[in-house]
Amino acid sequence: MSRLLIKVIGLFLLFLGLYFLGQNIIFASGYYSYFYSKIPATGSVLAVMAGVITLIFFRRETGNLGWIFLGLGIVLVFLSGGA
Repeated sequence: MSRLLIKVIGLFLLFLGLYFLGQNIIFASGYYSYFYSKIPATGSVLAVMAGVITLIFFRRETGNLGWIFLGLGIVLVFLSGGA
């Protein structure tokens, strides 16, 4: 199998796993009176996206930066209290 096909299959399986995992997670949203209350929720989504993209496309160039982004995103999810 070519490397591109393996990466495409891996990306498909990643999204399929996220779909099945996400079916049981409820995200709550509400009105925030202060603008800084939304920062952990927005930061968690951006950090997880940056971590996944970094690990998939720039693995050799960035080293452990993708794992740091993923860890930061997970911590921010729990700090936001939205999951």
